[in-house]
Amino acid sequence: MKKFNIKSLAAGIIIGSFGITTAFAATVSGNDSSYDTSGRIISEENAVINLANHAGQKNIAESGSFQAEPDQTLILNVTSDIKGGSVDLFLFDPNGKEHRVTIGSDDMTEEIPLEKGVWQYNCSGMFKDGGNIKIIGTIKSVSDAVENR
Repeated sequence: MKKFNIKSLAAGIIIGSFGITTAFAATVSGNDSSYDTSGRIISEENAVINLANHAGQKNIAESGSFQAEPDQTLILNVTSDIKGGSVDLFLFDPNGKEHRVTIGSDDMTEEIPLEKGVWQYNCSGMFKDGGNIKIIGTIKSVSDAVENR
């Protein structure tokens, strides 16, 4: 018969609580829209990355993946007013090479060229003095960019 281990129980509660917190991290309210650098509205329905902290939450921790094809670009639209910290978004290309985006309290847009394959991402950060962050990532192909010029 195994002995009851209080340290294991405490670790399980902490890890379980963190898991519940991250489940709410991707909650996004309603029909919000973002804009790309040309002013076009980006639909969240087409987003491959759609992250936001839960109201009142002072951290974000989320991960996932998406598929890219040749000649595509990831457009990251970030809306942020976080205070007292920062958020890091780590993107890993199909070969495992890391691309890091550090997000502070300002809105930003960044374009990242993609290689064909499965891309992984991990987003984490704490902002002790509050605020909110929302990250929408959509994919556009090079042919879309040429047509819109």
